[in-house]
Amino acid sequence: MWIVLAVLSAAIGPHPPHHGSGLVAVPGGALYYQFEGAGPAVVFLHDGLLDQTTWDHQIPAFARFFRTVRYDRRGFGRSKTTATEFSDLDDLTAVLDSLAISRAILVGCSSGGGLALDFALAHPERVTSLVLVGPVVSGFGYTEHFRRRGYRNHRGLFERSDTAAAIDAWATDPWLTLPGNIAARRFLRAGLTRHPASLSWGGPSSRPPPREAIGHLGEVRVPVLLVVGEGDIPDVHAHVGVIAAGIPGAEREVIGGAGHLAHIERPAIFNRRVLAFLRPAEEARDWVRVAVNQGVAARGAALLGYDPSAPLGIRESATETRGSVRVTDLTYQSPKGGPVPAYLVEPGTSGPHPGVVWVHHGQGDRKTFLEEAIKLAGRGAVSLLIDAPDVRPSASVPGRRPWDRVVDLRERIQGVVDVRRAFDLLVARPGVDSSRLAYVGYSLGATIGATLVGVESRPRGFVLMAGFPALTHVYGAEHHTRTSMAFQSLLPPADQLAWLRAMAPIDGVHQLGRSRAAFLLQFANRDEYVSRFDAEVFGAAVNGPGETQWYDTDHFGLGAVSETARTDWLIRLLGLAPRS
Repeated sequence: MWIVLAVLSAAIGPHPPHHGSGLVAVPGGALYYQFEGAGPAVVFLHDGLLDQTTWDHQIPAFARFFRTVRYDRRGFGRSKTTATEFSDLDDLTAVLDSLAISRAILVGCSSGGGLALDFALAHPERVTSLVLVGPVVSGFGYTEHFRRRGYRNHRGLFERSDTAAAIDAWATDPWLTLPGNIAARRFLRAGLTRHPASLSWGGPSSRPPPREAIGHLGEVRVPVLLVVGEGDIPDVHAHVGVIAAGIPGAEREVIGGAGHLAHIERPAIFNRRVLAFLRPAEEARDWVRVAVNQGVAARGAALLGYDPSAPLGIRESATETRGSVRVTDLTYQSPKGGPVPAYLVEPGTSGPHPGVVWVHHGQGDRKTFLEEAIKLAGRGAVSLLIDAPDVRPSASVPGRRPWDRVVDLRERIQGVVDVRRAFDLLVARPGVDSSRLAYVGYSLGATIGATLVGVESRPRGFVLMAGFPALTHVYGAEHHTRTSMAFQSLLPPADQLAWLRAMAPIDGVHQLGRSRAAFLLQFANRDEYVSRFDAEVFGAAVNGPGETQWYDTDHFGLGAVSETARTDWLIRLLGLAPRS
């Protein structure tokens, strides 16, 4: 069954103040805390070196949207404690209870990330999502490299009680902050100088969690974002890999130019990435509000015109009967040149029938939806399934280089125009009801469909599955999937800019709001290509009535698991024969 993204919520009491600080009494001490902002609660958990001031670069950005809470654990900052047995899990519970927070987002760095993970397993009802920054996972352990590094940094303190030497060693540790990150190193040094107690904390350690996380990661059921600096400690990268493998659907972000303290070294990138994860719908709405340009949309529409009166040039090569359904292998002439291979799937009953045009994902072809179209024909629909230009023999040009802006633009325009021509073919068929048309596109097909929306008014509804609403954002974003990494790594900057400018007029985001048609948007929680932000841009950009469905699968698993819901939606939209 599909899953709708839950709205993050937290009980914060009636009309709480928007900022403040205080002490939470705990057995054997008191924990200093600060809070700022209003909304769902986000609790920041510091690492094992700095106190809660490690989050100074985050609080102003996050307090605009959330009630941010941070506190000093025992032995850190302004918290007070005696040499008594304690539990970090119990202390975190006490902080939440004292502030009347029933559920919270937990953002934890290093050992704070380990605490967040342990807490999510011990108290799953109190956690809405996790952001783990260079985290460790209880039960996994550390290498000799990790331990010897710590001992070396503590040598001055051990040999001669030289706190300044220990501060200098940690502040210049090449794994904590990369050598070129001068501002981050100053920040780290200032924090350790202000509160050096964590370097020589001699009190008891927290009791271990009731269950080590390593064997129970699969029990974590909330959204998880893992953030790690590219130059982080090797052990931390290993721990992050274990967590990513153990928690289904966990997202992993590697931040370039950062070590262990990525939130200090690259705060702007960190904040944007985490906010996009925590509030994707809101971030998408803000982005769409700025990005959509009607002038660009008009230029795109002009590129997508064609002569609808030109002959269709249909050539049928074979016909097969599946029960009462007839499948015809044919081609029709593309207005942009060359034949368009297609299957025409028709019911055995007399019309008028609704019509559906289908376009596959990038690794598929016109056969991708054939069985589904045959089943839909049994309910009274005529379908036309086409090969997109990307998979036709003409696309295999010897020596063609990726991201050729002239070829790519021509191919994308042809994809949209060929679909428009497919609707011409359908409505020209006897027995097709031109007032009951729909479009279904998957990945590549959904990306084509997003642009089609603004120039093709005949469909009363669009099913768009795991597509890109804006190719220029996909390739130009500073954080994204492997798609943009290849583009940004292989193409010179000037060529990147030229490609983005060339493709901008046919970005779907400019066209999606120009239609009042109905939309069914289907996405995969574990999509390797389409980010949640991209998915939310679709929802933010469409204008007509829409329904969004989420499935616990990956990009290529989406087609099968979402078929039943897609069929039911098309039945309602087109007035097809209902399920018996």
